Amino acid sequence: RMLAFSSVSQVGYIGVGIGLGTPLGMVGALLHILNHATMKACLFLVGGSVYFRTKAVEIAQFGGLGRQMKWTMAAFTIAAMSMIGIPPTAGFFSKWYLVRGGIQAGNWIFIVVILISSLLTAIYFFRMIEQIYRDDSKDSENRQPVGEAPASMFIPTVILSLLIIAFGFGNALIVTQLLEPVAAAMGGM
Repeated sequence: RMLAFSSVSQVGYIGVGIGLGTPLGMVGALLHILNHATMKACLFLVGGSVYFRTKAVEIAQFGGLGRQMKWTMAAFTIAAMSMIGIPPTAGFFSKWYLVRGGIQAGNWIFIVVILISSLLTAIYFFRMIEQIYRDDSKDSENRQPVGEAPASMFIPTVILSLLIIAFGFGNALIVTQLLEPVAAAMGGM
């Protein structure tokens, strides 16, 4: 549920970015569409992988999975950092363009909303990350060993997490070669 509910604010960024009516706002919105699709797909695949292996759906049940599903939880951490907007992940750059679009439009309220929303996102994702990587030595004798999900789930999860990093490092190329022409064609530039 947490992953689904977090989409509301992310889609809000996209809507307001378009509504700013500035070139940078439009580019930020378009970039965030790409980034959010990648980040959220990765997070939902991680959730599905955890459920497949453990049937866990509550955050409290994720304790210690960082040791048992190392690569899956690394992918989760990358996607979570991107949702928060921590560089050099993709989410940082789309939020950066959205903030610049807000400055371009003189819409300081939108900028404050992005910053507060990112802080709230950090709080709930860091809570999960803490749970995932906490020391579960007291509970380990009662827990069945858990491995990574099957390749059909694991491989796409890893690919998406790598794309989150690649989109972060390649954001300038994506913006100049793809999104600025699209934004111009849409009348946003």
